Amino acid sequence: MGQQSFLPGIDQERTQSEVEAAFEKYRLYKFLTFEEREAKTTAIWSDSPRSFTGTTTDQTASIAIHNVDTPAARREYCERIERIVRRLPRMEKFLYRRKVYEHRA
Repeated sequence: MGQQSFLPGIDQERTQSEVEAAFEKYRLYKFLTFEEREAKTTAIWSDSPRSFTGTTTDQTASIAIHNVDTPAARREYCERIERIVRRLPRMEKFLYRRKVYEHRA
């Protein structure tokens, strides 16, 4: 008697394209540097008071949050991919690493 599978059928083409996209994103995050945002130093003058619009912005806080959160998210993503690759069989791990480093050259 055959073993029953509780997993639905896997669309191999879609799965392969999503895996390749995840590895491409990994390569971009791992090997391209992150460019930090900087605050504008030019003053903006307006005839109407700031409270008139009902909105306020804190450009410096938004930039600081972006400059901290984005590299952290990139690092976390790369670590997750590396954990997955470590669990692969030895030959698949070798082929993946070879492909990653071929793209760098």
